[in-house]
Amino acid sequence: MVYDDEARSTEDACDSGPQEFARRIRIGAGNFQAFFWLLDFLNPAYGWSFFCYVSHKACRWFSPFLVLGLLAGSALCALTVATPLYDLIAAALAAGMLAACLHPWVPLRPLRQLFYFLYMNTALFLGFLKFCGGIRSGAWDRTERAHS
Repeated sequence: MVYDDEARSTEDACDSGPQEFARRIRIGAGNFQAFFWLLDFLNPAYGWSFFCYVSHKACRWFSPFLVLGLLAGSALCALTVATPLYDLIAAALAAGMLAACLHPWVPLRPLRQLFYFLYMNTALFLGFLKFCGGIRSGAWDRTERAHS
C-alpha cells in the first residue's frame, strides 16, 4: 500500500433527503440480513476476523439498540435513584437528541454531527424492522444520485 496525502475521494450523493433515508433503511435491512447469514463469524476462534467483524460491523449495526438502551437506562435511573448525576446524564442525552433534531433549522457543525448520528441510527432501526417484516426480494430500486 502506498500512502498519498494528495489523494481525494468523492461519492455521489442523493439529491433528496427522503430518498437517501429510504436508501439507508434498505441498506440497514440488508445489513441485518447479512448479520444473520454470517452468525459463524461471531465465533472468537476466528481471531482477528472475529474482532474485525464484531467491532467494525456488528457493533455499528446494533448501535440503535445500544442508544435506546442507554436512553431507557438513564431515564430509569433518573426516575428511581435520587442522585443528581443520573438526572444530569438523562438531561444531557435528551438535550443531545433535541439538538440533533434542530440541525435542519440551525445548521451548526456540532448539531450536524449529532443529526447524522441520530439519522443513521434511526434508519438502521427502521431497517431492522423491515428485515423483521421479511425481505422478499434481493432487487432494489436505485436512487438518483447527484454527480459532483
